[in-house]
Amino acid sequence: MEQKTSDTHQKALQINLDPSKYGTFVEIGAGQEVGRWFFRVGGASGTIALVTPRPQGREGRLSDPFFLELLAGVGEAARERGCDLIMSHLAPATYEDVAAAMTTSRADGVIFLGQSTLHAAFNRLVETEARFVVWGAQFPDQRYCSIGSDNVRGGRRATAHLARLGRTRISFLGDLEAPEVVQRHQGYIEALEEAGLPFDPDLVVPAHFEIESAEAAVDAMIARGVRFDGLVAQTDAAYHIKTNAS
Repeated sequence: MEQKTSDTHQKALQINLDPSKYGTFVEIGAGQEVGRWFFRVGGASGTIALVTPRPQGREGRLSDPFFLELLAGVGEAARERGCDLIMSHLAPATYEDVAAAMTTSRADGVIFLGQSTLHAAFNRLVETEARFVVWGAQFPDQRYCSIGSDNVRGGRRATAHLARLGRTRISFLGDLEAPEVVQRHQGYIEALEEAGLPFDPDLVVPAHFEIESAEAAVDAMIARGVRFDGLVAQTDAAYHIKTNAS
């Protein structure tokens, strides 16, 4: 018997249509098209190295659904261009680390999957290196090339969607040390204001990108008695959250 599999969007739809679930979930993240833009902008050929910086100084997991989808997009774009991919073991946390990634990977170009806290380091690196692209946010003082989603607009649209559904206590789940999440949080605040909903700091829940962190953060919010009827999450991890609230 053939077993059916659901992608992230189908799983989200199932959650949103299930009246027994607690609240409504909306995810902000990147799809496979983001990966394709690396090659459109960089015009890369030959061998490309993928380097994943430590997210805010912590260990990153390539098994996260977000990274898997992004890697799939990069891989498909590389195949279309006739490029080989190298997955680097490096997890840079300093300027010296990102500079080393450019020389030790033996690749024609490098894609850094995330900015973490390395914005200043990338600005410095571009003074001597142009063979890299960063997945991440766009900043006013940025001198290097980055590809990513419109984080402010994504946060605004996700929150506005829940507001149109009649949700009035919308929580934001995310790591506000991450540049992209800061911008999504900005969109969240803007959408609340546009919908005439008050901003409640108790509804902003710090959580890292890991599923376990997201689950623990939501469980702690429920244990504190914080009432919410909608959730805007920074990544796909929110779709795996299990709650016992009713």
